[in-house]
Amino acid sequence: MFERLSAEPIYNTRAVVRRTGVPADTFRAWERRYGVPSPLRTAGNQRLYSERDIRIITWLREQTAVGLTISQAIHLMRSSKNPAPTAPLPAAPPVEPDIEEVLAGKRSDSHDPLITQRRRIIDAFSRLDGQAAEHILQETYAWAELEVVLADLLYGAVSEIVRTPEYLPPHSPVSHFARAFVQRKFASLYNLSNPNDGRGPLLAASVAGESRDLTLLLSAIFLSRAGYRIVFLGPDLAFEALTEAIRIVRPVAVCLAASDEITVETLKDWLPKLANISDGAGMDYGKIPICYTGRIFVDQPEIRDQIKGHFLGPSGQNAVEAVESALGRR
Repeated sequence: MFERLSAEPIYNTRAVVRRTGVPADTFRAWERRYGVPSPLRTAGNQRLYSERDIRIITWLREQTAVGLTISQAIHLMRSSKNPAPTAPLPAAPPVEPDIEEVLAGKRSDSHDPLITQRRRIIDAFSRLDGQAAEHILQETYAWAELEVVLADLLYGAVSEIVRTPEYLPPHSPVSHFARAFVQRKFASLYNLSNPNDGRGPLLAASVAGESRDLTLLLSAIFLSRAGYRIVFLGPDLAFEALTEAIRIVRPVAVCLAASDEITVETLKDWLPKLANISDGAGMDYGKIPICYTGRIFVDQPEIRDQIKGHFLGPSGQNAVEAVESALGRR
């Protein structure tokens, strides 16, 4: 793919960082995990990189910037013989020294680099700075798997914000800004996950009166990426609309979201009503597995005992396992 470029090892690590805008510990992590890039080691164990290495690192940065995980980008690079040429990158933003220190494990709070990244993106949200938040997101895409970015960085940041009184309405716009930013990212990734194909289908919606669907959307992304077809109906679905959707779609399971005490009561009210519906076509609504999600079930886990269904997990990452369990496949 990059065979025509010079393989002569002449650039040190600092030069590569300057030319690519990728932190040194990021492409060193790629080297350890995937064998890419492949610098020459001098007698003093110093890495020297070629023009080919620099172009590979730059190309990988381009791919992660548009949403691929690093493992997907590596696979694409190795499987592509004649890829379409990529446009030159705009000038890379300056590399922030603290990120290199974090990834290298040189700081006391660097045991988990995601903690630092989450702290930084929360700070960007607190300043309503979407440009900075986007830069932090793309920076993290370069070294973390997509699932980790979704659950630990984006969803984790929103979860921390909604637990911080100074960031909450009516006096602060921060939680609105953070939710809107993450909602856009989740919606884009959900659309890219091919949710209209696969086994199932699964029906997903927030109960009547529930305006939030971020947790449910995160679960839907994981389920879609696992090969399920998702029929996503969004927030504030009336009970009559749910039953009509079930009649039309005939899902193998239904995933519902509730996030506060009022909507939890709505969810609890819906379950026996579903079980008692009589369908002229012989459909047994009561036998359809119900899965549920929402922040309240994490903050107050005892409420789960009141719901006759399958909890999708604290951040959506366990959604696939929960649905498989509900369907009796595990």
